[in-house]
Amino acid sequence: MTLLRPYRRYLWLGLLALLTSSLLMHLLSSGPADRSASEGRRLAPAPAPPSRVADLLTLPESVDAYLNDHFGGRELVLAAHSYLRYLVRSPSSRRVAYGREGWLFLADDDVLKQATGERRRTAVVEDLVGLLAEMAERLAREGRRFAVIVPPNTHTIYRDKLPPWAELPIGETEYDVFVAAAARAGLPTIDLRRPLRAAARDAIVYHPTDTHWNRLAALVAYNAVADLAGKPEWRIEPAEALGPLQARPGGDLARFLGLNEVLEDVEFSLRIPDPVDRMVEFGDYEQPSYDAPGYGDGPTVLVIGDSFSHGMMRPFFAHNASRVVWTHNRGCLFDWSEIDRFQPAVVVFEIVERGLGWCAGNRPKNMPARASTAPPP
Repeated sequence: MTLLRPYRRYLWLGLLALLTSSLLMHLLSSGPADRSASEGRRLAPAPAPPSRVADLLTLPESVDAYLNDHFGGRELVLAAHSYLRYLVRSPSSRRVAYGREGWLFLADDDVLKQATGERRRTAVVEDLVGLLAEMAERLAREGRRFAVIVPPNTHTIYRDKLPPWAELPIGETEYDVFVAAAARAGLPTIDLRRPLRAAARDAIVYHPTDTHWNRLAALVAYNAVADLAGKPEWRIEPAEALGPLQARPGGDLARFLGLNEVLEDVEFSLRIPDPVDRMVEFGDYEQPSYDAPGYGDGPTVLVIGDSFSHGMMRPFFAHNASRVVWTHNRGCLFDWSEIDRFQPAVVVFEIVERGLGWCAGNRPKNMPARASTAPPP
């Protein structure tokens, strides 16, 4: 112990410097942030002065949360911690599983079990097909074209990149149930697993650090929609629409790990214009609906979808349509009156594979009730 005494002053000085540097970094920052981009969440606000006795009881907790979220150099500390855990393949979020060759996979919502067929909600998926068949019938009576697409999960297309412990026997999956039920109902859809697996043999079609597909996969799906809608002349060749791969920051899975500024993905550049600067957003959903003028002379297209179609498919539809409208499917709780409002000639319903159970018992708002076929008493 006596050997350490000459160095104690330096230990105390080092500790003081560490505490002081954190305080200085906090004081010299541009201002208190209200959200963390790396964590994808809002940070705890500064506690308000207590105005009643009850507030005093929660004040320590509020102060602790604020200090934890706002100490100087916090982002650097979190980034270093996340990167060290990444190097030893120790996930800092239960939402992410480490796959082979640097691939990340969504682990929550039982997606891995869905990919292997362990979770198979047959009745729920068949009910969804029944609702979509009713929509198809109603839209056909109005003279509108209808197409349904289900983007597969990354896990379904890139099984060879899944972590070794996820290699379980694969039985019938919910996607299989959907395809079979859709065929029986005569639903205008396509099994996207086949063309996407074919495309994946020669090029990347999903982002390794994101839950979503890339522009090439979205173009494959768009061309399938063109065929389903009876618009084969709308098909676009990849060489016409897509340019060289470009680097982009890590995706949502990297963000869950606090590594979106550390890890990189690549994305195909666009050779055709995207009307992102011309669109008008409306609605209060987390992904706002939009109405965008297209660049073609075709009719209006309404896409009822989720994040897989929100931006990725917009430039392709806009290439041929005169107007592209997008609204979130909201688990089949979207507003049916938007069809009357925008009068689309083509309606596309898109829902990702992991969302096949999101509609469970739901029905679009303002959608007319199905006429009863029972004989009168």
